[in-house]
Amino acid sequence: MKYIHKSTLHIHKYKNTYIMPSFTSPLTDEVFCRPVVYKPILVDGVYRDTFVNLNFRDGLKCPCMATGQKVWQNLSGFRTHTKCAKHQGWLMELNRNAADIYSRYVELQELADQRAQINTRLENELAVYKLRCEMLERHIHDIQSLTQNLPSMMTIDE
Repeated sequence: MKYIHKSTLHIHKYKNTYIMPSFTSPLTDEVFCRPVVYKPILVDGVYRDTFVNLNFRDGLKCPCMATGQKVWQNLSGFRTHTKCAKHQGWLMELNRNAADIYSRYVELQELADQRAQINTRLENELAVYKLRCEMLERHIHDIQSLTQNLPSMMTIDE
C-alpha cells in the first residue's frame, strides 16, 4: 500500500488553521497520517461540542466544513472554529436530525451484524471447501501412485 508523506504536501497556515490540498496527488512510498474527524458528543439526545480527549497529533478536521480541507493543529484554533456560524448551524442541523441519525445508526449496526454473520458463514464454507480439496488431492495422489505401481503384465500379449 502506498501513502502520501506529510512533507510532500504543501500545507498552508492561516490563523491557526492548516489548509491541506486534496489527496488526489500521486502517491509515494512514504507515510502520511490522515487527520482525525471531529465528532461532537451526544448528551441526553442533544449533540454538543466537546474539547475533551481531542487528538491534534495528526490534525483535526471538522465535518461542518464542506470541502473538508481545513485541519486544526491545536485546541485554541479549533475552539474558535466551533463558535463560528457555520459550525453552530451544522450542530443545530445535527440536533434536528438526531432521531433520524440514531435510527440510521441502528439500521447500519443491524446491517453490520448481518454482514458479520454472512462473513462467518462464508469463512466456514471456505474451510470446508479447503478440506474437501485436500481430501481430493490425497485421493488423486493415491490413484496416481496405484496406477504407477500396476504390474506391466496388464498389457495384452499376442
